[in-house]
Amino acid sequence: MNAFLFALNAILPIMILFLFGFFLKHIKFFNANFISQLNKYVFRVALPALLFYNVYSVESLQNINWVVIGFSVAALFVIFLLAFVSVVIFIKDPKQKGVLLQAAFRSNFALIGLPLAEELGSPSAIVVISLLFAFAIPLSNTLAVISLSMFQKNELGKVDIKSIFISVIKNPLIIGVLVGVVFLAARSFVPL
Repeated sequence: MNAFLFALNAILPIMILFLFGFFLKHIKFFNANFISQLNKYVFRVALPALLFYNVYSVESLQNINWVVIGFSVAALFVIFLLAFVSVVIFIKDPKQKGVLLQAAFRSNFALIGLPLAEELGSPSAIVVISLLFAFAIPLSNTLAVISLSMFQKNELGKVDIKSIFISVIKNPLIIGVLVGVVFLAARSFVPL
């Protein structure tokens, strides 16, 4: 029962926020334009800024637990490959393949993982999650862009690798994490 209450205390605040947002949408407190603008703001500004801050806030590059990072990256690749094989075998419509592949492995790690780590873990859990952001979010977003692009053909009937690459390097979440890593590395090597 203690474990259940502990988990409930961690998850309940997040669920209440989801339900509150659903309620506000249901009573039409927000219109579609506001939701669209808010989504754009969160994806292009707020979430990249949060990711930058979390990565930059890590005390030192020596805090990296490579076993956790390696396991997480390997698990993400395995899930991606299993989803890719499943999509290729079972989904006939090429327009649906990329969307379903992306949906199969992508998560809301940045939105849900950090609050859960704060509630369930200690300050060291926040460090691990923040460092994991530096690896998992760029990889996850890169794989998402590839997933959504790889089944789309250009006018010549080929996958446009250059377009995929440009989409990856312009992704705001990837930029936020990578800028955080650059500033963390600079701070680690040049003491202030």
